[in-house]
Amino acid sequence: QTLDELVLDAGVHVDVTDIGNNQALFTFTNRGRRGTSLTDVYFQDGTLLRSGEKLTEIAPLLAEFAPERVMINCSVPEAVSQAMPVIAGFGLPCGGYANGFTQIASNFDSIGATVDVLTTRQDVGPERYADFAQDWVAAGATAVGGCCEIGPDHIAALVRRFKPEQAAAPAAHATV
Repeated sequence: QTLDELVLDAGVHVDVTDIGNNQALFTFTNRGRRGTSLTDVYFQDGTLLRSGEKLTEIAPLLAEFAPERVMINCSVPEAVSQAMPVIAGFGLPCGGYANGFTQIASNFDSIGATVDVLTTRQDVGPERYADFAQDWVAAGATAVGGCCEIGPDHIAALVRRFKPEQAAAPAAHATV
């Protein structure tokens, strides 16, 4: 049996699947599952998957597997901004979770690599990040959040921007 057949036979249900870099991985991770699909676009070009495949080429896979939502994650905010109109055009709820790194280091794509080899951007503070997210919402995003190096202050800025009634409340958590 293949790994995906073993997972399906075990009755595993995946709510969130990070499809990573290419269409083949998307097909594997979504076979027999319903839920949210996350995809990584090329770090500096949001129209491409990290494999170099065009983001638009996942449309038939979305039609086949019908995820509940498609998210762009772990890419710079500018790449998420490029990707958002594309994924919004698929007709599914969509959104973005950008990171706060300057680039992906060449040695990051190896076993055991950690974010310690990456450099944090200094030009994406909470309000600027909320500006990016506002553009994503204008382009069709129905959910926004943050990935690596986007911290509590950034998320608080999103709450203030999109859910000011929750920002004023004393609750410990807010849904954005």
